[in-house]
Amino acid sequence: MRFSSALTLAFILVLCLSAWSTAEAQVQAPDSTEAVTTSADSLSNRGRLRVIVTGFDSDEGKARLAIFNSEETFTSSAFQGNIAEIKNGEAEWIIEALPAGRYAVGAHHDENENARM
Repeated sequence: MRFSSALTLAFILVLCLSAWSTAEAQVQAPDSTEAVTTSADSLSNRGRLRVIVTGFDSDEGKARLAIFNSEETFTSSAFQGNIAEIKNGEAEWIIEALPAGRYAVGAHHDENENARM
């Protein structure tokens, strides 16, 4: 599956980290991803988010990943971003100490590494 501009924003997960208790959850994403795991520590209200995106047609280029923490800034200003290597059709991003909250995740296959959609 080739990630086009339309699919870049089509892959969206809304995740909620628990602010009150230690929690761990797995969310099964659409066919372009595997499970996304979140966990939160009640003492610090921060958690670890692991995003695995699968289904890349090739290992050429990079996966550009972003998380958004606001509907108002969704697609215009990422809360955090990452450029990940693609290996065997998969890209992984682990975010440590992520504040508890709601997030949307987006992915784009930058096959020619020109930083454009």
